[in-house]
Amino acid sequence: MEKAANILLVLVLTAGFLFTSCSVSREQEVEHDFNNFREWVDTKATQLGNLTEEDWKKAKEDFQVRTRALDRRQDQFTDRIKEEYKQLKNRFGELDAEYNEQRAVANWRRELLGEYANLSKINSANVVAAYTRFMESVRERHKDWSEQVWDLTDEVFEQLNTRKEALNGAVATEDDVKIKALQMEYSTLEAATP
Repeated sequence: MEKAANILLVLVLTAGFLFTSCSVSREQEVEHDFNNFREWVDTKATQLGNLTEEDWKKAKEDFQVRTRALDRRQDQFTDRIKEEYKQLKNRFGELDAEYNEQRAVANWRRELLGEYANLSKINSANVVAAYTRFMESVRERHKDWSEQVWDLTDEVFEQLNTRKEALNGAVATEDDVKIKALQMEYSTLEAATP
């Protein structure tokens, strides 16, 4: 009888150990999968400015696959992981909106600046030509722009101004005067638009 009780005790302890091991392993696996997802979102956030449309499309597909897998395991999440998972999903949504905004600005920059759309190629020799091209585009198109289009145009204008400032005073004084006149014209057109 004592031998049977000892065997039963050993079986119960072994089963308890195995159950605990499985639980710890499942918890560790869930934590591992969640950490991978967090790192993946962080990586996409870091790379956002360098992703092509194809890259972003693939990232969105990956997001769907990853979240479907994690959604099926949410009952195994701790409260902390549930909250952080929700935040990460929201963050990816914000990244998507930011990516779409960046693409819209880049496309609009190409429309307004043409050959000067690659801002890194603007230098002291062609900065006046870039502003001139920008203002020619604005003059001929601005009459029916919505507030959203003006917002995109403002972003391109700010990028162009930032690029000019990065030239660190290499712009000739007479060119700087021409640029200031074009900047004032832009401000006047924008302010006059209802």
